[in-house]
Amino acid sequence: KTCSLPPERAVPIRPCTRQDRPMSRQKNFSWWVWLLAVSQLARAEDTTTTTAPLPFKYAFAASRVPGGSPDRYVEQEGDGDGVIKGSYSYLDPNWQWQQVSYVADQDGFHVDTSNLPLPPSADPPQDTAAVAKAKANHDYLYKEIALRNSQVPIPIISVPNVESAAVAAKRLEFEQQYAAIAAQHARIAEEHAKLAEQEEAERRQNQKYEPHY
Repeated sequence: KTCSLPPERAVPIRPCTRQDRPMSRQKNFSWWVWLLAVSQLARAEDTTTTTAPLPFKYAFAASRVPGGSPDRYVEQEGDGDGVIKGSYSYLDPNWQWQQVSYVADQDGFHVDTSNLPLPPSADPPQDTAAVAKAKANHDYLYKEIALRNSQVPIPIISVPNVESAAVAAKRLEFEQQYAAIAAQHARIAEEHAKLAEQEEAERRQNQKYEPHY
């Protein structure tokens, strides 16, 4: 094995001595360190730090009041693949037991519960004869009203009312009665005023002749 030396040390080609080899070994060591670091970095980018899920399982029951009978139950378990299954039951305000079961897996979250409304049936309910008749009548009236409202309205010609002879006679009779009653009330009011004046005069006269002590 041979090696090259700097120009200032240029000599004819000769075998490498022990004094020349440490520099070559140091370069080779640095090169291997660099390759190792790059490979470790590439491996770190390809791997993840997330650990695999651990299986578990638990269940418990509870009551609304301390020491009472349980009215709710919960249970859940998971496996090493990350699939979680569970359910919970409870006594609703109507004293009916309700249960909800669920599964969470790679396809999503699935729920099966007893208190969800049922989907409508494939066959819709049929109308009875009375309902069909009422619907037909409603449709007929709706179309009649729509047709009437679609037409041009007829203008209303306003004509003043003309009193008949009988109405005119009754009006005159009422006016005469009203005038007589009004005159009578005026006469009564005048008499009351005169009586009040007489009473006031007599009171003053009596006060004039009363003895003063």
